[in-house]
Amino acid sequence: MLVVVAVWGGLSAIWIQPASASVSSWSSTTAYPVGIEGQSCVLSSGFVYCVGGGTWSGGSFIVTDSVYYASLSSTGVGSWSATTSYPVPIFLQSCVVNSGFVYCIGGQLQNGSTDAVYFAALSSTGVGSWSATTNYPTTVLIQSCVADSGFAYCIGGLAPVRTDAVYFAALSSSGVGSWSATTNYPTSIYDQSCVANSGFVFCVGGTAGLENTNAVYFAALSSSGVGSWSATTRVPADFYRGRSCVVDSGFVYCIGGFAPAADAVYFAPLSSGGVGVWSATTNLPTPISGPSCVADSGFAYCIGGATSASSATNAVYFGQFVTEALTRTSVSCTPSSIAYNQPSQCTATVTDSSASPTSPTGTVTFSINAITQGHFTPSNTCALLSSGPLTASCAVNVTYPAPNPCCIPPSEGSQPITGTYSGDSTHHASSGTTTVTVTRRSTSTTVSCLKTKGNVVCTVNVRDASPSAPTMLRGSVAWSSTGTGGFSSCVLSSTGSEVTCTVNYVPGKGKAMIITITAAYSGDPDHQGSSGSTTIKSS
Repeated sequence: MLVVVAVWGGLSAIWIQPASASVSSWSSTTAYPVGIEGQSCVLSSGFVYCVGGGTWSGGSFIVTDSVYYASLSSTGVGSWSATTSYPVPIFLQSCVVNSGFVYCIGGQLQNGSTDAVYFAALSSTGVGSWSATTNYPTTVLIQSCVADSGFAYCIGGLAPVRTDAVYFAALSSSGVGSWSATTNYPTSIYDQSCVANSGFVFCVGGTAGLENTNAVYFAALSSSGVGSWSATTRVPADFYRGRSCVVDSGFVYCIGGFAPAADAVYFAPLSSGGVGVWSATTNLPTPISGPSCVADSGFAYCIGGATSASSATNAVYFGQFVTEALTRTSVSCTPSSIAYNQPSQCTATVTDSSASPTSPTGTVTFSINAITQGHFTPSNTCALLSSGPLTASCAVNVTYPAPNPCCIPPSEGSQPITGTYSGDSTHHASSGTTTVTVTRRSTSTTVSCLKTKGNVVCTVNVRDASPSAPTMLRGSVAWSSTGTGGFSSCVLSSTGSEVTCTVNYVPGKGKAMIITITAAYSGDPDHQGSSGSTTIKSS
């Protein structure tokens, strides 16, 4: 939720993280008067109003102008009553509510789409007379519109082909003002589901191009339009389009859908930074594509929808949101820089960030970039232990193996490590990410020289100097000196994590001087290079 507080010099907005609310068991309630799909239902003052839609009769699809409304309560939906019909038969339009008025934009007629926009007053006795108002800039259907702070914002749709266009207009008791183009959606899209919350719009899934997508984008809303769109957490991959998303207490709930699991329900927290971790909650009693859902006073109500390619249901279901505490997961690894084969201990700390916190329970599952073939011990999952009145933590070790030409690619560099908290009956899931820096193993090079009749014998020793399991050294050593002499050839002799070689050095002629002799190890795919020096006195 967004809270405005007084500060020195004016007002400032701060984002307060809400509690989470999953959906309890679904219950059936008063059925809609007909099997219906493609209708648009809106909420106002404890009543739901459903406009248009399509019905099936004798194998034919019939677009309707019917409008029905009913009261909502904690026991379900009251009796449905017919009210003022829409000016034309319509379905796949998008309706929004503002200050006691409903505004319906575009949609599909029995033959062809429309750019018409109509509005009407809402009350406990139904819908008032419909009036035409400013047409949409183009014919459109299956767009998703939201209302926020006296403005309507409409995203994408078929106009008549897929579009990324976004338009907005002011709403009033006189109708809709002039439509203005604003920041385009990141891709052409239709049949996505958008919701508004605390000055932001969040759009979930849809059909982009020729394919369904599970992408989610969000942007700020204002009287000057829509801000820049940003990608955020994707909805689970089996959940694309035909769903109905609603908002309650700072969480978005996406219900049903045209997907392999059309009874699925997912929810996630919303903030000014985007959408948090998605979690599954109680499924609908039956698979439904495109139900029209509203949220009111801690309950979700879902009306109608398609149950097959040529069948719509009149079923209405409702479910209560059950409070959970929002959590925050942080991950830290020590040491934060490790060599190949060296473990780092990664600790996940889960914090209850609600107003009345308790210590979370459950598990944390760690994940990394699988191509690195890094691994966790004893496993990638650990059970939380309380570490304070509002926190719990657990730890695992992560190790990245040395590369192998046959099957293990190099993982040198910054590697992300994510910990995902599972949630429990009173705490919502969350995740956090950190990075560790993976390096080649360090080496140590030492040089010793012994003078013998007319020349100098020098020996280099190179060893693996990093902690934990050493690996075999390969590579070469280059010799140099500050004198004018020369070196014989050097062939490294390996004993696994140490290599040596011995050379003869013949000093050049001249006056006596101190000569520095240096051996530089080149390094190899597993090891960093290093060098060592010693001094001798020429004669």
